[in-house]
Amino acid sequence: MKVQDFMNKDVIACTPNEKLTTILNKLRLFRISGMPVSEGRVIKGIISEKDILKKIQGMTNDLCTNLEEAQNQTELVVADVMTRDVVTVTPAENIDTVVNLMMKRKINRIPVVVDGKIVGIVTRGDIISALAESG
Repeated sequence: MKVQDFMNKDVIACTPNEKLTTILNKLRLFRISGMPVSEGRVIKGIISEKDILKKIQGMTNDLCTNLEEAQNQTELVVADVMTRDVVTVTPAENIDTVVNLMMKRKINRIPVVVDGKIVGIVTRGDIISALAESG
């Protein structure tokens, strides 16, 4: 099975300049735990709940404050938190390759790109659904 057969083509993404408060609301609204960061359709990074929590936790350690105060005090934007070294796949990749990448790199989502532009995204849930439907 190829990525193009089960990837989600309706990608919810954000830009590097969006405020983290906006991203927190997007994650909640769309019930997702992360999203690609792009300018136009060109991938610039990826941001996840884990990235945000790590940044806020680091701030609480540095500032001797609590999580709520750290989140309220900051004017952080996506570029301050996102992962820049993004693992990507093409639509022609095999499902086995994607599963191996996710397990090896301990990631939950992989953007699907063609010529550096986002055309879809694959999550662990997408893979489980694809396997259930094919089995």
